[in-house]
Amino acid sequence: SRPISDNLLKQILPQNHFLTDTRHLWSGIRKVPGNRLQLSAGGSALRAGANAEFAGATRRLQDVFPDLGNVEWEGQWSGWVAITSNQLPKILRLENGVFSALGYSGRGIAFATLLGQELAKLADNPARDDLIIPVQKMDKLPFHRIAPYVVAAWIKYYEVVDRWSLWQHCKAK
Repeated sequence: SRPISDNLLKQILPQNHFLTDTRHLWSGIRKVPGNRLQLSAGGSALRAGANAEFAGATRRLQDVFPDLGNVEWEGQWSGWVAITSNQLPKILRLENGVFSALGYSGRGIAFATLLGQELAKLADNPARDDLIIPVQKMDKLPFHRIAPYVVAAWIKYYEVVDRWSLWQHCKAK
């Protein structure tokens, strides 16, 4: 985001922690230097390097922090989000002595750091079996060619479910 005033920023994540919300499409929000907020936001599921969906990002921030008002965005970067079927990360054995950690499902800020430590343990001893999640073998993705379209539809479905849930919650109040 562009810089936010000190007074307003004190009301947002006052203990300087980060948050991941509990919607179907999770987003992380954290403070970064320069009185700014960083937020994971949606974008195209079909094109690498697509622009962030700033209107949705602003709406998500306003849902969580209504006093924030309009947010102006200054920068962005993009990448693919690896979403697993159970939305839990995985440590995969690609070959003997070659491992990968992936599938953070939009919660990579914490999980990537944690699983990086687990990968370091495997680098020291590839036979370890005392990791926080078990090592799995890499399976082929069925219907790989249509997977991006299925994921795009899945994301749109979850956007609708999340908006409906928020509307129901607000209506109940």
